[in-house]
Amino acid sequence: MIDVLVCCNDRDRYPAVIDPADSHEWNVKPWFDLETVRRIADDSQEEAAEYGHGSVDTIHVLAGQVDGQDHAVVLNIRWMLMGGDRRQGAVEVCQPNGEGRYAIGGHGWGWYALDDDQRYVENPAQLGQPSTTSPRSNDGVSRPSST
Repeated sequence: MIDVLVCCNDRDRYPAVIDPADSHEWNVKPWFDLETVRRIADDSQEEAAEYGHGSVDTIHVLAGQVDGQDHAVVLNIRWMLMGGDRRQGAVEVCQPNGEGRYAIGGHGWGWYALDDDQRYVENPAQLGQPSTTSPRSNDGVSRPSST
C-alpha cells in the first residue's frame, strides 16, 4: 500500500492509501482514514444539496459510544437506487480494514490517483516505483509521502 492523493470529480482531492495493483480500468480503490471520510461526507452532502440527491451518492458518519468506547458507522447512500427495485441495495455500511481505514465508493466512484503535480496517473501500477525526477508542488497542498 502507498500514500497518494485521489480524486473522483476533478475538484476534490483526498489523501488515501492504495494498492497500485488493485486498479480497474485505471481506477483505484482508495482507503481513507476517518478524518478524511468525514471530509468526503461533508463534500458529498454539499454536492447533493446543490445538484440533487438523485445525482450523487452521499456519505454519512454516525458517531456514538458503546460501553464507554467511541465507535463510528460509515454509510454510503446510493440515492439513485432509492426509487427502483434495487432499493434494498441503496445503503451500504462501509467496514473499516485492519488499520481503521474505509474504502469509500471503491472502483465504482471512478477514483483516480494523482502524481506529485496533481495530474491523473494513467497506470497506477507504476506508482511507488523509483522516480528519476524530484517531486514538485505547484499549489501549496501538502502531499502524503510514499511508504
